[in-house]
Amino acid sequence: MAKKRVGRGAFYCWHCGEAVEKGKKTCPTCGARYNGTASQKYGPGTGLGAGGIGWSDKAGHPAFKRYTKSYWLAAVVWCGGLSILVPALMLLTDDIEADAEGRRIVKSDPERVKTILNVALQITANTAVAIEPFMPFTAEKMLRMLDMGHIGWGRLGADDIVAAGHKTGTPELLFDKIEDEQIEWQLQKLADSKAANQAAQAVEVAPQGEEVTFEEFGRMDIRVSTILEAEKVAKTKKLLKLTIDTGIDRRVIVSGIAEFFTPEELIGRQVLVLVNLAPRELKGIVSQGMILMGEDLATGRLALLTPDGKVTSGTKIS
Repeated sequence: MAKKRVGRGAFYCWHCGEAVEKGKKTCPTCGARYNGTASQKYGPGTGLGAGGIGWSDKAGHPAFKRYTKSYWLAAVVWCGGLSILVPALMLLTDDIEADAEGRRIVKSDPERVKTILNVALQITANTAVAIEPFMPFTAEKMLRMLDMGHIGWGRLGADDIVAAGHKTGTPELLFDKIEDEQIEWQLQKLADSKAANQAAQAVEVAPQGEEVTFEEFGRMDIRVSTILEAEKVAKTKKLLKLTIDTGIDRRVIVSGIAEFFTPEELIGRQVLVLVNLAPRELKGIVSQGMILMGEDLATGRLALLTPDGKVTSGTKIS
């Protein structure tokens, strides 16, 4: 807020920030009354005395507390107060320099400058306290720049955390600037990691099998068939006994798919069956044909090969 220049030794109402002529007891802007003790309680050397702030409302300068609390809360919400200490102070200094009085205020009204810098330090200290539970390392770094030790949670909101005459530590960047090169490096790192994960999950596909002639393929009689009955083969973990309607006849096929399918979920399913495969006896049961399956290379799970929609049993695959 711009302040009016009212002459040497002027006061500024901390309640509204407007200038008040020396000797006046009431702020003409907001009506706050001078309590008569501010110049002693907040005197020269603290940045809160004559020329900087000689006014308050009636309750021990609560306006200053309201100002402090509102600003450190805003800093937490907007993260402006979490960036770095020096830029925060520079922003406040820039505000002074942007004032109608220009740069001369630093020399002409040094007490006012002290006030603003003091408030900035109190805001910074309060911010460090507020963020400590969830950003402990950042809070520690802020306190190190203030050259202060741990501040208890009970001090949050206080307007005198940084004492008068306290010397701050060496300022430094609170958060490192992220350069374009670092962003590119991180993106490349993520891409490389993704590629490595995909490579680790990649499966080896078997090479093409031995060539067969068209006549040889034509000898394979593959039919759409319907599973009518299914039951487990006694004393085995992998075998199921399936009664199949091939459209040609009803026959029994023994298939090693018990680890992937229950008998109940197979009944009524249509599958592809190699019906002219030579019969073979398994566990005392003659199996007449083979159900065609696909094995997932990644999981090893078997999948039934089925027609895209229900068709008549016995339909030939060619």
